[in-house]
Amino acid sequence: MLDKNHNQNSGIVKAKKFFEQNTFTNILCQEPFVKAKFLTDFIDVTELPIIYIDFDLLYSGYLVAEIVPTKKNVTVFRPSEKNLKEVLKDACLAISNKKCFVILDSLNGFYMLFDEEDVGRFVKAYVMLLAFLAQQSKSNVLVVNVAKLNEENKWVVLPTGRQIVKANGIPKIFLKKQESAITMEILGSDNSIMESIKIS
Repeated sequence: MLDKNHNQNSGIVKAKKFFEQNTFTNILCQEPFVKAKFLTDFIDVTELPIIYIDFDLLYSGYLVAEIVPTKKNVTVFRPSEKNLKEVLKDACLAISNKKCFVILDSLNGFYMLFDEEDVGRFVKAYVMLLAFLAQQSKSNVLVVNVAKLNEENKWVVLPTGRQIVKANGIPKIFLKKQESAITMEILGSDNSIMESIKIS
């Protein structure tokens, strides 16, 4: 259930402050529901404009089903094979024109739009373009993925198995469900836990 019973002193506000301190953040989790609950709570406490690029259409589905409310500060882009170029252009223009939060949800869905072998290069280039535009407008980019650690201790997105887009200095966080709560773990370069924040 995606109810919002948090308050303004909850961990989600602390998480938002962490995101505000970083131009770009990788958010990882193993369960789609955990991702949806976290993002719904984050959107609920965020007053800045939000550009939501919904590649996997989960959040859009919740909006259509009225499971989560429509918010005036949220602009949702729904890329598909047919409109991808237009949507990416419109999203980039929106980001470059104002300070906002950008949610790219998710690389999983982004990869699934392509059959080409070198899709990884295109996806990485677009994500880095978003980060550049966000830096210019003092915005913040959250790239959210359903992912897992592989045998080499590297995070890979599901179901493609591709390695997450990474660059020096980009923080990673892992969302973990513990009983009825979600915990946000801030990870080091070796995937060790640097800090843990209880979200709900």
